[in-house]
Amino acid sequence: MVTKLDAAALTVCRFCGGKHNSKECADKIKEGVMIPPKCWNCGQAHKAGSITSEVQAKMSEATRRFVAAEPPKSNA
Repeated sequence: MVTKLDAAALTVCRFCGGKHNSKECADKIKEGVMIPPKCWNCGQAHKAGSITSEVQAKMSEATRRFVAAEPPKSNA
């Protein structure tokens, strides 16, 4: 079970890679403050969910694999 304290320790900003909620940087960006991006996956200068992240690209590729499901045995 993850406690509230544990969850706070695991929080990582998707904009700057800092150990805080992404809302903090999102609010600053809305105010016009320039936040240099830093990917918490690979440490490079882009947001964590960016397709330019090597780690994100590998994760996306793994989830795109098609696995055929068995056809239903009967109609509901």
